[in-house]
Amino acid sequence: KRYEPLRQEMRAILNAQDKIAWPSWRGGMIYNFWQDAEHVRGLWRRAALAEYRKKDPKWEIILDVDKLGRDENESWVYKGASCRAPLYTKCLLSLSRGGKDAVVVREFDAALSTFVAGGFAIPEAKHRLEWLSDDELLVGSDFGPGTLTKSGYPRTIRRWSRGAALSSAPVVFEGLESDVSVDPASFENETGRFVMIQVAKTFFETEYHRMTSDGKFRRLALPLDTEIEDWDG
Repeated sequence: KRYEPLRQEMRAILNAQDKIAWPSWRGGMIYNFWQDAEHVRGLWRRAALAEYRKKDPKWEIILDVDKLGRDENESWVYKGASCRAPLYTKCLLSLSRGGKDAVVVREFDAALSTFVAGGFAIPEAKHRLEWLSDDELLVGSDFGPGTLTKSGYPRTIRRWSRGAALSSAPVVFEGLESDVSVDPASFENETGRFVMIQVAKTFFETEYHRMTSDGKFRRLALPLDTEIEDWDG
């Protein structure tokens, strides 16, 4: 008997207009992903800091996911965007059909609020992605037999250049089938970039391999229970 009242109460909380618009600070702007009863799949939006501080800020809509789904006749669910520092306008947008783990990745221009014609695009899979430059990515995906761990996540990482076929991109790192997943990651500040591969040996143990100047990776001598949170160059 308690179920329906609780369901309605939780729905009201999730759809409330006075909930905090959780901020992400990118390139001098506040970004936010917002869902309510009218925008079930959500709005990706931004505002200047001064505007965000107002009681009723006016947001610039970058992407209306409900409208995108209607336009493309797909049940799109927003699964995040990896945007290139320091401007954060070149983005890799992850979209899931119906909310499943596997996603489609499409390059998106946040400055123009549109998908990039002929830009980076990866078919549906459980991807792991990171920008290396405006025209290069590190990509982990399902490339066929032997490229996934037993947990179903990427085992190999490829270095993919704009304009080249993803299938021909060279493998630059390879984990073990027994690993949970192999993920590229990076930190960037005014002094440079720290690019690495995170190898999840278990859900609680991780190896870190830093990219060297020759494009290879060297394992960092850290305990397996270490978590890298940030980098100060």
